[in-house]
Amino acid sequence: PDICRRFNTRVFRGVRVQESPDWLKKRLSDYGMTPVNNIVDVTNYVMIEYGNPMHAQDLDKFEKQEIVIRKARKGEQIVTLDGTNVILDDSMFVLSQNNEAIVIGGVVGGAKTAVDFITSNIVLDTGNYDQANVRRTARKLKIQNETVSRYDKFLHPENTQIAIERATYLILELAGGEYYENDDYYPKPVPAKKMELRLERILSIGGIEFEPEPVKRILVSLGYTVIEERKGSFFLEVPYFRTDVVVEDDIVSDILRISNYNYIPSDMADSAPPKEITPGVYTFEETLRDALVNLGLHEHITDPLVPHDKSIKTQVWLDNSKSADKNALRTTIYETLLPVTQVYYKHGLKEAEVFEIGKVYKHSGEAGDINAYSEPRLATVIYRNRALSTYEISRKTRELLSGLFLILGVGDYKVEKQGDVHIITIGGTSTGYISYDSFTLDVEVIMNTSKTNTHLLSLLLRLTKLRWLKNTSTLPKTENQFLSECTLTRNILTRRK
Repeated sequence: PDICRRFNTRVFRGVRVQESPDWLKKRLSDYGMTPVNNIVDVTNYVMIEYGNPMHAQDLDKFEKQEIVIRKARKGEQIVTLDGTNVILDDSMFVLSQNNEAIVIGGVVGGAKTAVDFITSNIVLDTGNYDQANVRRTARKLKIQNETVSRYDKFLHPENTQIAIERATYLILELAGGEYYENDDYYPKPVPAKKMELRLERILSIGGIEFEPEPVKRILVSLGYTVIEERKGSFFLEVPYFRTDVVVEDDIVSDILRISNYNYIPSDMADSAPPKEITPGVYTFEETLRDALVNLGLHEHITDPLVPHDKSIKTQVWLDNSKSADKNALRTTIYETLLPVTQVYYKHGLKEAEVFEIGKVYKHSGEAGDINAYSEPRLATVIYRNRALSTYEISRKTRELLSGLFLILGVGDYKVEKQGDVHIITIGGTSTGYISYDSFTLDVEVIMNTSKTNTHLLSLLLRLTKLRWLKNTSTLPKTENQFLSECTLTRNILTRRK
């Protein structure tokens, strides 16, 4: 009962397995699923229609006419429908017959009892399982499919009976045969959820005073059952499929949504705004983005998951990754941002000027030592141009760095070679590093060394744009022209101060 809340089966004899009718094949294809045969297609169609997965198996391939739900044995194996041999452990559960696993519970069926075109007798099953167990099993086995995407959410047990009734109707319609009732395993029936909705709560949350009749009409249209209408409130039964309704305010949101959010009145706040609690580094990152965009660069946000590289001792490796190509976290932004430049080339662009502001992840101590784990916030800029030489790209990269530091008010910086790396230092503090086509900066160090107030910098960028807009004939064509404009605007601001 802790893993399987409800389990329904139904036996069909004398069915004709064949291709599905065109309407069914088209609907599955439009959804993105490949039609197989009329029996399998019905199970997939009902899963899409009602959100409850189900499985059909060839009863004649069973060595023993039974389905037993049990924990998997450590090292137990099963060949799935796609031909993959999967090794299980005792944290998972299976559907078995004759002590042999034939289905990985809530995840995928086995090939041994699969329905094919010579099948004539089938057993149809559908269950309601513990979603946490399904989710853990799918992650461990690296299996993600339509079944898992539904079973790893909370589904109501009532749905299994409704889904199997619908599938029964379609199978008899499309494959013929006869069906036989089986026991409905439902050891702990879930009672209907009953809640109270107060009209004063709707007024308190939405600022709208409702009469009882419109509220009742909305509730009934959404599937709620009004058990009792009281003075200023309703006593309701929540529809079984609304597993998202937990508190009274969930029902209030339904009323406000159906009645139209636009009717919610707006008013001036009657108290002071809350104190600004945004960390300074986030505000500075926005300023940094503005500066880089104004230098002509495009921002990208890339996936921090990368393949595990044993040569990188500080790399964080993921135990439960879905893919071997994404089983570790990046240690540099450059490795995930560089492939973006290839997209520019594929679109016929010879130049790629890109940047990303984000985290990298490092672990410099013993495994399990949380104090050795760090997440530095970095900004990486990459410049690539097919038409330029390596030297010209290097010069352009240095110009972008100089332009950024000019806008940020950073003047006392140096680039020093330390071994094979060129380190950027500000006032003797290591700030980042630069190569021929990129540079990377530590955001927090830059923030602490920048002499420009973030509000002043934002004003600087806005005024620079404003001066361009007032005289469109002198819009800057190069970064040098832009830097000259920024310098002029900065001087104007300095004189005004």
